[in-house]
Amino acid sequence: MVERWLDLLPEELKRERPSLLLAQAWGLYERYRISDMSAVLEQAGSALDEGAAGQQLAGELSFLRGAVEYWEGKGESLDDPVANPDGSVDVYFGPTAPEGKERNWVPTNHAKGFFVVFRFYGPTEGYIEKTWVLDDFELLD
Repeated sequence: MVERWLDLLPEELKRERPSLLLAQAWGLYERYRISDMSAVLEQAGSALDEGAAGQQLAGELSFLRGAVEYWEGKGESLDDPVANPDGSVDVYFGPTAPEGKERNWVPTNHAKGFFVVFRFYGPTEGYIEKTWVLDDFELLD
């Protein structure tokens, strides 16, 4: 329904409003039309302004760009992270890897922003009963 409504809008209007372009990209994502998303995301990125609204949309844009990279096999992943003695895994986000933590590092780019999503496949009882909670992010020096 939303896609049909967006298709009725003039292209010029969509180019002026990055939120409409992001809505279009979400529609493509939901229908697994990943190859069509890049052009729409490029237009959205060009239309973002430096104000608060643009900064808010930058995180959403970053997430969708990351989704495209993932589905194209270009995304960052932790294929072989180092586990702590208790079996937990610390993950580090930032523009550079902390020394000795490269295998547990996910690079970020401040200019593009980033968006973190945790997806749980086959959750266990602790997650389902809410006795296990994902820790908050901690700022490291």
